[in-house]
Amino acid sequence: MFATVRKRVAIVTGASSGIGYAIAAKLAERSVAVVAAARGMVALEKAASHIQAKGGDVLPVPADVSRFQDFQILCEKAVQHYGTIDILVNSAGIMPLSFLRKRRVEEWHAMIDTNIKGVTNGIAAVLPQMEKKNAGCIINISSTAAYEVMPGGAVYSATKYAVRAITEGLRKELEMKKSKIKTILVSPGPVDTNLTSTIQDEEILQFMQSFPVCKIHPKQIADTVLFLLDQPENVNISEIVIRPM
Repeated sequence: MFATVRKRVAIVTGASSGIGYAIAAKLAERSVAVVAAARGMVALEKAASHIQAKGGDVLPVPADVSRFQDFQILCEKAVQHYGTIDILVNSAGIMPLSFLRKRRVEEWHAMIDTNIKGVTNGIAAVLPQMEKKNAGCIINISSTAAYEVMPGGAVYSATKYAVRAITEGLRKELEMKKSKIKTILVSPGPVDTNLTSTIQDEEILQFMQSFPVCKIHPKQIADTVLFLLDQPENVNISEIVIRPM
């Protein structure tokens, strides 16, 4: 099982915690060499040490995904260290929800920079390597917010709608070229992570607390990613939505 992901090289962003960490850890368990990226080096090295303690091959590289130059350096280090890039998981994201009337413009811009530019920067950085061998897989972590907009989530949903559009557009472009590079959109519902820690609007926090919801564990998202990567070469599950029961 999972034979198709063995001995491959993956870049995982947002790998210091949450979904990104869970995916990095699961890939490492399956003998995938992982280049783990996040902005905070202290948290990233701690996460990498946990994976390494279990025998995983992981290279921690600090990177701000909103900066294309950081992503280029990330890819260069991956190729220098492992020789190739087979998988990119764009998992880095922030969610400082707020009502639009609060005009928290800097938070909106931060979401756009991380959630959208982070994805396009990743695609631009890894595509040349994947196109050389006409193989690879780009996985973009989106959200159920890409399908429905909740009060206080307008800008966040907009970023996730954008990720959905970018992923589908890339899939169609690659299909036109008869490329063997796969694109996958993974859209989880509420996940038990620290994503809500970026919310500074007290009103929206109170609003959210009035609607308790079931949450998915990050490991379950990681298991799903492994399942998607385990598909045969001629099959691509290009979009999947994961909701808690």
